Amino acid sequence: MSDLNVVDFWKEVEYQKKLKNQIDITWTKGMLQSARAITDRIVNAIKITNEIH
Repeated sequence: MSDLNVVDFWKEVEYQKKLKNQIDITWTKGMLQSARAITDRIVNAIKITNEIH
């Protein structure tokens, strides 16, 4: 392998790592948004229940 091929290989490895990290971050954000939406619904249900009683 020439030096340029080695450099290109490691650049691609770094790019793939960054891409995977971005995918992981995006997935985590989606999970957090879902958890937040569920939590908001639960809190709202508790508030309504407290108002009824």
